[in-house]
Amino acid sequence: MARRKITAEFKFKVTLEALKERSTLEELGAKMNVAPSQISRWVKEFKMNGKNIFTKDNKLGKKIELLEKEQGRLYGIVGELTAKNDWLKKKTGEIGRAIDTPANFIEENLYFSICEQCKWYDISRSQYYYAPTIKEDKFSSLKEKIKEKYTLDPSSGSRRITAALNRDGVNVQRGLIRRLMKVMSLKGLCPKKRLSIRDDTAHKFPYLLKDLEVVRPNQVWSTDITYIITERGHMYLTAIIDVYSRKILAWELSNSLSKEFCITCFNKAVSKYGVPEILNTDQGSQYTNANFVETVLNLGCKLSMDGKGRCLDNVWIERFWRTIKYDFLSLYEFKGSLNLYKGIRWFICYYNDERCHSSLGYKTPNEVYETSNLTFKKIA
Repeated sequence: MARRKITAEFKFKVTLEALKERSTLEELGAKMNVAPSQISRWVKEFKMNGKNIFTKDNKLGKKIELLEKEQGRLYGIVGELTAKNDWLKKKTGEIGRAIDTPANFIEENLYFSICEQCKWYDISRSQYYYAPTIKEDKFSSLKEKIKEKYTLDPSSGSRRITAALNRDGVNVQRGLIRRLMKVMSLKGLCPKKRLSIRDDTAHKFPYLLKDLEVVRPNQVWSTDITYIITERGHMYLTAIIDVYSRKILAWELSNSLSKEFCITCFNKAVSKYGVPEILNTDQGSQYTNANFVETVLNLGCKLSMDGKGRCLDNVWIERFWRTIKYDFLSLYEFKGSLNLYKGIRWFICYYNDERCHSSLGYKTPNEVYETSNLTFKKIA
C-alpha cells in the first residue's frame, strides 16, 4: 500500500478547521482521515511558528513575506497621500485671506520638497524664492490730502479739489489730481438730469431778468422752497440766494408749506443785508399771495417771477437745492428736526465761508460778496 502524501496546503486547511473549534479533534480526524494526535501536533506547531512551517521549500513563506513587504509599501503610500491631502486641505482653507500668489502657499515641511510643491502650483523655484521690493508711493501724502478734501465734500471733482489744494499752498495741476482720483476710485457725486414741474397760478409778475447783466451784490435775489424727506414725514426749506455772489443770505425750516415762513425768511435777509433791487421767485402760492407781495413791494423791491415751463429762470436757487441735497443731506441721517436744523445750519456756513464755487473763479461766496462794492439801501 502506497504511503499517503500530505501537502502543506492540506495541513494548513485542517489546522484552520481545528482552530475554528466547531468540532472535536476526533470528528475532524474522521472527516479528514487524519489521526487526532496528528491534528493536535499541527495546531501546536502552527501556534509556535506560523503557517510556513508546513513547507519544506518555504515557497509559501516567501510569498507571504513578499506580500507583507508589498503591504508595508502600500501603507507607506497611503500615509504619504493622507498627509498630503491633509496639508492641501489646510492650504485650501487659506484661500481668500492675505495671500496674493501661489508662491505664498508653499512652505518647508517634512513631507514634500520645495521643488515638488512648485510643480503642483506650476511655478518656478526662483519665483518662490524671489523677495519683491516694495515701491514707495511718492504721492501718498497728496492722496491723503485729496481724500480729506473729498471726505469733507463728496461732490468735489478734480477741478474743485485742485483749486482747494492750491488755496492751501499745495501747488498741483488738475491732470495729476484727476489721475490720482481715478487710481483711488474717487468721483464727485452728481444727480441725474431731470426737470422741475411748476404749478399754474392765477396771478403772476413779469420775468425781469431776461438779458439782465448782474454786476453787483444785492442787485438780484432768488428764492424758492424745497422739501426734505425725514423718517417721520417731510420738512420744508426755503432760502434766499444773492445771484451775483451765490451767498445764502437767509433760510428757514418749517413743517408746513405756509406763506409765513417765506415772509420771515425775506424779512430776515432784508434786516441783515438791506433791500435788493429785484427778488425773483416762482409762481407758487406762497409767493403770489397778497401778504408776501405787499411785503416785498412796500420795501421798494421789484418782484420778478419765472415764466411758465421755464426751468432755468430761477436756476441759482435750484442749483443750491441740488448742492445741499446731493452733497450733504443724502449722506447723513438726522434723528429729529432739531438735528436736521443744526446740520443745515452747519452746511450753509460751510457753503458760504469755505466751499469753492466754480462760477466765482473758485472763490467762496463770502469772499465775493464782501470784496464787491455794495450799493443797496438799508432799511431803518
